[in-house]
Amino acid sequence: MKISLIIIGILLISCKNKISHDSEISFEIQNKILYNNNILKIKIINRSNNDYFFCFDTTSIYYDTGLNYKMNEFIHPKPLFDYNGKIIDIGYPLSNMIKPAHLDTSYYNCIKRNIQYRQVVLEDIRKLKKIIVLKKHANFILNLPFNNTNLWCNRYYTYIREKGNFRLQFKYRMSRDYLDEIIDKNLLLELQQKKIKPYYKEIVSNKVQFILR
Repeated sequence: MKISLIIIGILLISCKNKISHDSEISFEIQNKILYNNNILKIKIINRSNNDYFFCFDTTSIYYDTGLNYKMNEFIHPKPLFDYNGKIIDIGYPLSNMIKPAHLDTSYYNCIKRNIQYRQVVLEDIRKLKKIIVLKKHANFILNLPFNNTNLWCNRYYTYIREKGNFRLQFKYRMSRDYLDEIIDKNLLLELQQKKIKPYYKEIVSNKVQFILR
């Protein structure tokens, strides 16, 4: 009886691992170790028999502080930091002002520029200019800069402030509601006619060591 339970347990674990490994679309971080200011090499893999698309910023992995949270989440994967088994789930990175904003007019000019930039990004999303089309059984690698700290409008934005050895993972899910809300329906119809389906399931990466010195 005990042996049977052990066998069943092994089979259940094997099935669980197989399901995870055989996700239709997944991210695979190619770097063995990541440091601050690294180029992140991330392979996007489609293991399915379908052509899929999802909205994604292919120029940056970093949450853009010039955009609102909903837009960021729609085109950027969320970084998760594992520190000794404790998952640090970060929405926006923490900010630190360099100097008082009222003494620096460049701060206000930067804000104005980013309001205009936000409208440009929103229009790009609406017109499906920020999109990845992944053909069946296809894969490709994106090379994206990844920084623990970025400077934006006189503020430093930082994900992790304590130095140490972490494990970094990315997760992404395209919001069906947000897609329906803002995307040009004619463009969606064009993709549908080409048999390219939207991918709404969660896409998960492997974990790699992230060393913050």
